[in-house]
Order: sequence, then C-alpha cells, then structure tokens
Amino acid sequence: MEEKRKEIIIHEIKKWRESQLLPRTYCDFLLGLYSEGNLPEDESAAIRPSAVLKKAGRTLALLIGFITVLIFFIYFTQFPPPLQLAVLASIFLISSGAGFYYRKREPLYMHIYILLATFISFILLVVTADLFFGDDRFFLGLGIVFLCLIWAVSGKFFKLPYLYIAGGTGIVLLIGFMLAEQL
Repeated sequence: MEEKRKEIIIHEIKKWRESQLLPRTYCDFLLGLYSEGNLPEDESAAIRPSAVLKKAGRTLALLIGFITVLIFFIYFTQFPPPLQLAVLASIFLISSGAGFYYRKREPLYMHIYILLATFISFILLVVTADLFFGDDRFFLGLGIVFLCLIWAVSGKFFKLPYLYIAGGTGIVLLIGFMLAEQL
C-alpha cells in the first residue's frame, strides 16, 4: 500500500479513536496493523493494561501493608480503646470517601478502597463490641448480622456483587456457627 494512503487511513483511525466511534482497542489494533507496528512512542504508550495492573498492584500491596500495621496497632499496643476506635473510625471514613471519590475516575481504585472500608468496618465492629459488651457474644453476633445486612444492601444498591455476596455469606456463616454452637 502506498505511503500517502497509509497516512490518510492512520489519520482517520486516530480521529475515530478520539471521537470514540470505535472502541479504543479496535483503533489500537488497526493503528498497529496499518502502521506495521511503527507508531510513534507517545501514541503506542497510551494506556497499557500492564501499567494499570502494575499501579493497582502497588496500591493493593500498600493497602495490605497498611492493614497489617493497623492490625498490629489495634491488637498489640497499649493505646486506650477510645483512641483505637477513633483511629479506626477515621480510617473507615477516609477509605469510604476515597471509594466514592474514585467511583467515576478510577473504578479499580474504588474497589480497593471499598474493600478496605469493608475490612475496617468489621474490625471496628469487633473492637467496639469488645469494648462495650466484653465477652457477650449476643451483641457481637447482632452487630455482625447488622453489618452484613449493610454490606448486602450496599452491594445491591451500588451494583457491587462482592459486597452483596460477602453480606449474604456472612449472615449464613454466622447463623451456621450459632446453630453449631447450640448443638
């Protein structure tokens, strides 16, 4: 194919990609096909899935490290329980806010922050139940059922299946453990 014709086709495909007439992956494929893999560096490095996954992996590793430090903070330090509750509540609010902030901007980060908020809410519930009710399992169980219901309703409302499944599974498991304890 002659060079002038290739340039015209490549120019049109770029317009299609900018105006989103075709999905980005199709346009990238066609650009690679017509340019024979010789795209300028700035265009071929648009948004690579491996870069997104690498960035998400780093964020997830950072959050796992953060959760580990948080668990050590809660269970292995001599801070007064009200201070521990305040720290957990603030982390829960920050991660929930970040989840809502990234909801439209970066959906992958939204899911990571929602998972962090879910995990922190469970730890917050356990610490609060232990602080106020001691060894009384009834209030802890009631709190877990209430929290799982919140997760299930939130999952259904925001169309997050993992929250819906976690809430339902948590309720079923708690009921199973309670029945097994009665036997």
